[in-house]
Amino acid sequence: MRNGLETREELFAVMEQIAEEREAARPIVRELVARRQSIDDIEIPEGWRTAGMVLELCLAAQSIDEADPSKSLSLLHIALAITQSTSRRGHPPLLDICLEATTWNDIGWQHFYLGTFDAALRAYTTAESKFASTAALYHEFARAKLRHAQALAYIRQDSHALRLIAESKDIFHDFGDDLRIAMAEVIRATLHYLRGEIGIASSEYESLLSMKDRLDPRTLAAVYLNLGLTYVNLGRLSDALSAFEIGRDLFVESGIPLYRIDWGLARVQLENGEFAQAIANLKRLRDTFLKRKMSHDAGLVGLDIVEALIATDRFSEARRLTEQVLSEFQDAKLHNEAITSLAYLRDLIPKSQDARSAVRTVRSYVERTSYARSMFYLTPDERN
Repeated sequence: MRNGLETREELFAVMEQIAEEREAARPIVRELVARRQSIDDIEIPEGWRTAGMVLELCLAAQSIDEADPSKSLSLLHIALAITQSTSRRGHPPLLDICLEATTWNDIGWQHFYLGTFDAALRAYTTAESKFASTAALYHEFARAKLRHAQALAYIRQDSHALRLIAESKDIFHDFGDDLRIAMAEVIRATLHYLRGEIGIASSEYESLLSMKDRLDPRTLAAVYLNLGLTYVNLGRLSDALSAFEIGRDLFVESGIPLYRIDWGLARVQLENGEFAQAIANLKRLRDTFLKRKMSHDAGLVGLDIVEALIATDRFSEARRLTEQVLSEFQDAKLHNEAITSLAYLRDLIPKSQDARSAVRTVRSYVERTSYARSMFYLTPDERN
C-alpha cells in the first residue's frame, strides 16, 4: 500500500500539520481530563477531528490509565470516533490506518486493565487486522499481538497465548527489539504463575534480572513487583521485601501509582501475623480499587482482609465482607465458578475449624479463574 507521500517535502508538510494540530489539541484535552462530569456522550466539534487530536487523546489516556481507568477509556472512545473522519482532512492512508489501529490497541489495553476481557480481545483482534494490512506497520502488529497474548493468559487460553508470545518474539527478534522480547518473557512468566507454577514463574522473573540493563524502568519495575509476589507465595518473605523495595523506587522513578507495591507489602504483613497493620492497609487499597471501578482487584483485596479478620476471630465481619465481595463479583459478571467458590466460602464462615486455610484456597482459585489481573503490573508497551 502506498502511503500517499511522494516527496520529502510532502512528508515534512504532513509532520508540520500534525504538530500544529497537536498544539491546538492540548488545551482541549487537558480540559477533558479535568472535567468532572462524564464525557461519554460529548459532541465532537468538527475542529477536533484531526490526527493531532487523536494522538493527544491517546497520550492523555495513557497518562491516567491507572489513576482513572474509566476516564482513560472515555478519552480513547472519543479518539476512535475521530479516526473515522480524519481521512477527510487529507492525511495519507497509512497515517489513517495507524491512528485507528493504535487507538483500538489502546482500547484493548484499557479494557484489559479494567478486567473486561471480551471487549479487550475484540479490540486487539481489530487492531491486529488493521496493522497487518500494511508491511510498514508490522512492528506495531507484533505489539498488538503481544498484548492479545497477555489478555489470553488471564482467561487461561494458555496454548493460544503461548503461540502469540512466540510469534511476536520472532518479529521482535527481526527488529532487534530486546525490550519487547523481555516484555514477552514477563507475560510468559505470569502465565506460569496463573497456572500455579510459582517456582517456574519465580525462576523466569529472576532470569529477566540478568538482562536488566536492557530494560526500561517501567518494565523492570514490573519484574521486581511480580518477583516479589512469587516470593510471597513461596514463603520467602525477606526476599519479597527486598524486591518490593527496589520495585518501589522504580515505580516512583516512572511515575507509577504505588498501590500494587503497597498491596504486596500488606500481603507480607499478613504472612507475618501483623494483622492490624495489614487490615488497615488492605482496607485503604480496597477503597482505591473500588473508586477506580476495578471490582476484581477490590474483591481479591477483600479476601485478604477476610483472612486477617478470621485470624483475629472477627468472624461476623469476615462473613459480611465475603457477602459484599460475592455481590461485587456477581455485578461484574465474573467467572461463574469463582462466584460459586465465594458462595461456598460465605457459607463456611465461621463453621470451619480451618476457615483461614479455606479463604486462601478460595482466593487462589478466584485469582486464577475470575479473569482478574490480580496484583501483577504489566506496563503497556506504547510508553517505550
